[in-house]
Amino acid sequence: MPETRSAAEIRESIEANRAELGLAVERLRGEVTKATDWRRQLELHRKEVLIGAAVAGFVLGGGIAPYIAGWLLDSQHQPLIAVYYYTLIYGVLGLIAMLPMKETNELALA
Repeated sequence: MPETRSAAEIRESIEANRAELGLAVERLRGEVTKATDWRRQLELHRKEVLIGAAVAGFVLGGGIAPYIAGWLLDSQHQPLIAVYYYTLIYGVLGLIAMLPMKETNELALA
């Protein structure tokens, strides 16, 4: 036969469950905050991020550079001018990549 509980026992059980649920939600909130903190993730996985960035830069630079160089040589018909344009284009791309880097841009040159 099912056990009958008094109203006070039921209220006490509800309050205990509510408190337990509140702790679980707070714990979950902390775990989600920790998991979605991209700065902390970068700090924890610095080596992997640097390796990935190096590979991406190598692939993009090695994959795009020959096409740009070939296009410049074909369009300019003068190898020296093509080299100047090639250098200029990559300098501008580097500058564009560095503009949003506030921490780097605020450092004083020694």
